[in-house]
Amino acid sequence: MARFRRSRFVTWIRRSFVDGPNTTHSKEAAAHRELRDELARIHDFVEERLSAQQRIFESCLVQQRSLLLNVENGLMNKIVEAGQKTDNFQNLVVNQIEAVRQTQTNDLLDLRRSLISAEIHGRLSAHPPFDAIRDVGKSSCLPLPLTEPTLDATFRMLEIRYPRLFPVYRELLEAGERSYQANPRDSVSVYDNPGAVTFRAFCLPNLRGTVLDIGCGPVPVPIYLQGYDLALVAGIDPFGAAEQHPFVFVRAVAEGIPWTDESFDTLVVATSFDHFFDLSLGLREMARVLKPNGELIAWVYYVPGMPPYDPSAEGAGKIDEFHLFHLDKPWFLQTMAPHFTVLEELNIDGFSHFYRFLRKPYH
Repeated sequence: MARFRRSRFVTWIRRSFVDGPNTTHSKEAAAHRELRDELARIHDFVEERLSAQQRIFESCLVQQRSLLLNVENGLMNKIVEAGQKTDNFQNLVVNQIEAVRQTQTNDLLDLRRSLISAEIHGRLSAHPPFDAIRDVGKSSCLPLPLTEPTLDATFRMLEIRYPRLFPVYRELLEAGERSYQANPRDSVSVYDNPGAVTFRAFCLPNLRGTVLDIGCGPVPVPIYLQGYDLALVAGIDPFGAAEQHPFVFVRAVAEGIPWTDESFDTLVVATSFDHFFDLSLGLREMARVLKPNGELIAWVYYVPGMPPYDPSAEGAGKIDEFHLFHLDKPWFLQTMAPHFTVLEELNIDGFSHFYRFLRKPYH
């Protein structure tokens, strides 16, 4: 057993009785204050260090966030750049493929036109001389035009039928006349037009007897009539004058043809159908003046997808500078069907079609 140290214990008891209870309490309070103050200082120190560390940490976070944003923006820019390069490459490939396809399409069309043109010109070369045809056709006699209906009378009739659309029609006619006068080479009736040359080779061998050219245009003699006996030819157009043509010419439109019934053996319409105002009325008039078993030689230009034309429709109006409508094959042939039967059709390039129509017998 440990030995009890009496001297230290006695000293402690003596100090307790000498100092008394108050002294002991004061010292403990002072010690508590000292401890509290020390703890406060430690707390403040720790708080300060933590705040400093927090500021440093937040600064690092800001820097890291900025760095990450820069990296992200850089990556996004790279992704966008790569996407643009991919799109550009795809567009380049698509354009090159389309260019090759278009070139092949054009080459095939050129080849088609060349083959058809050669075939049509072969017909013309094999056709009997026109002098012989003239001798055979001397019994034919071109009937004189009637004094009615005049062009003004036809226009008045059309204006009464279609009062809303008629001013638009007149505007387009006048625009067409200005275009013809400014650019005669653009006419489908001249040698500068390759299509007209091909149509000439198709048309001339099929002409017979008395001929009416509907929409003969401003040139003195359309090339598809050159070589035929002009004494058997008549032409109508809303513009021009008789002295400009070496054949019988009357200012008229298809909706009012100033000749008696069954006056002509052959009718010619070269890209004029889409300039008619009342297409149905024009076709009836054409069938009326054509003889039984008479033929219509036509050059028709199609624009696929065009809706059927009706001048009485509420929404009818001009679709470009020169036209109220364009033709599409299905509805155009349906419109022709009551009056004409197709004898021959040549698809030249997908748009231009050459036709021989036969007038139906009941007209």
